[in-house]
Amino acid sequence: MLNDKFYFPSNNGGEVKGISDSGIETFSGNSIKGLGREIIQNSLDANEGFKEPAIVEFSLFTTKFSSLPGSKSLKDAFTYARKYWDKQNSKKAQNFFDLAILQSDSDINVLRISDFNTSGLTGSKESYNSAWINLTKSSGVSDKAYGSAMGSFGIGKFATFATSSLRTVFYNTVDTEGIKAFQGISRLTSFIDENGETTQGIGYYGEEKTIPKFENLSLDPDFNRLDTQTGTDIFIPGFKNLENKWEEEIISAILDGFLYAIFNGNLIIKVNDILINSETLSVVMEEYKDSFTEGAYYYYEVLTSPDKIYFEKNYRNNGIIKIWILLKESMNNKTAMVRGAGMKIKDAKFSNSLISGAAVMVIEGQGIQDVIVPLENPTHTDWEPKRSENVPYARNYIKGINELIRSKLAELSGLNDLEEIDSNVGEYLPLISDEEKDQSKDESVANEIKTVFKKEVIKKREKLNLNNLDSNLNKETSKQTTFDPDSKNGENFGSGHNKTKNSIKNPDDVKDHTPGEGFGNARFKEHTHLQPISVINIRTLVQKKQEGRYILLFTPESNASDSEIAIFLVGENGGEKVDIISAMTMPPISLTIEGNTIKGLPLISGVQTKVILQIDFDDYMAMEVNVRGIQ
Repeated sequence: MLNDKFYFPSNNGGEVKGISDSGIETFSGNSIKGLGREIIQNSLDANEGFKEPAIVEFSLFTTKFSSLPGSKSLKDAFTYARKYWDKQNSKKAQNFFDLAILQSDSDINVLRISDFNTSGLTGSKESYNSAWINLTKSSGVSDKAYGSAMGSFGIGKFATFATSSLRTVFYNTVDTEGIKAFQGISRLTSFIDENGETTQGIGYYGEEKTIPKFENLSLDPDFNRLDTQTGTDIFIPGFKNLENKWEEEIISAILDGFLYAIFNGNLIIKVNDILINSETLSVVMEEYKDSFTEGAYYYYEVLTSPDKIYFEKNYRNNGIIKIWILLKESMNNKTAMVRGAGMKIKDAKFSNSLISGAAVMVIEGQGIQDVIVPLENPTHTDWEPKRSENVPYARNYIKGINELIRSKLAELSGLNDLEEIDSNVGEYLPLISDEEKDQSKDESVANEIKTVFKKEVIKKREKLNLNNLDSNLNKETSKQTTFDPDSKNGENFGSGHNKTKNSIKNPDDVKDHTPGEGFGNARFKEHTHLQPISVINIRTLVQKKQEGRYILLFTPESNASDSEIAIFLVGENGGEKVDIISAMTMPPISLTIEGNTIKGLPLISGVQTKVILQIDFDDYMAMEVNVRGIQ
């Protein structure tokens, strides 16, 4: 080679660059996750116009530091920089260069990342404003236009350096015009070189100064890209393979961020010998399900479940938004919001926590991309309307997208006219909505019951229209019990009030009229097939007092294939029966109502049960819950 050294330009008396590079620090907290996200993003962008899916390979190998191009000049730069920062008394810089010098005399890990069916890095012979130049010689610049392309801040290039203990990366590309290019970049710090010049801190390995070598080169002895094979290779020497878990981390990061792209066949991943595509996805998801940190396993279940609900909407004539929803207990209650080529931007919490399940939203269309991409933060993990020149318009636009999933969830769940209440009212009293609070400033609820009154109830309400309940699923059986709180015979079972999470297990230990935790003042007629179910974490929420609409939440401590739930008003002298007009659960199932009793609800131990009630009572109140079930 005519030239085999890194060139570190002088700063010409300008700014001195320290060890805390803001771009690298952006990804230092979780560097491997950031690496996977940025690499796949770029490869999907470069796949535009190709008929075949983008293929991205990750392969780790070991080599001697001395085999790296320009290794001697790079080691010299480490040494000069160590001396420079010794006088500056920067412990962080000193520690970094101590480690770099140590590695320069040993074998090092090198991670190769190669993509195929992509355009490669175009414009390597240009002097500005090209993919190659913006990657290697620009700061805060990207040639990616708004729309389906991502990475508009140009900060993603630092993810590779964050994973290198040498802060050095080599790039190789063959672009769609047949141009080949190879260059090394080392993002160190300023230092005084052998000529007494203070450097900028960024070094370039190439043909001359900052010009790349126009060759197709590989640092991996087991890999060579064909001259006809377009795409890009990235080599990361000194790869931080912490605890030898890099494969698991990179796979989980990619599936958390790009599950949909793999699922719909736009992306194929290979991590050493592990192949991830639409056909192997189910096996990989199962194997790595405990590694996901952003709900990928739930979203995969949404996309593949036969019970999922799908709909799409042309949003403001700007493009199609597709939504898959699965209503099911024990999921993460979030929506994966995906855009463009298949990258997830964020996980949006369900606006009503009474709804259990998960959803996937895919935002397509050039018109939508033109609006939302400029709103993304530098790491592409949220939309921030304040970044827009027209903040009210941007805020309303994002709100409209969020409303699509919120309204559909409410429609499917039967809660299309409800909003969740968040209040700090005591355990024994119902939580009160802002709507209820505003109706009367003089109206208040004491934090303990002072008197007990009886109210003559006259049925005057019509049953709420609770769609989604299949009457064919009603459970009618002569073996089910009847609750009778006035009976003098039988056992004492269940008040639903609890101040602690510890429930009373033995009904014999409970006196009449005791506001206990799972057993209490209600008596049942004897039926051998129904057993008492202890419940904890009981909460009562009032939604619309005038309509007698409440939400009851509790957690059973035993499983039951079928149950009977009796509900009473709290009173000092015992429970007063509640006349239930209608009831539904989340997710909706068919129920039978008899007086103050709800029948036909299966219970799962440790899983919160949610019941939306309409009762013939129009005041604030607390409830007792008596539960029996078939175990």
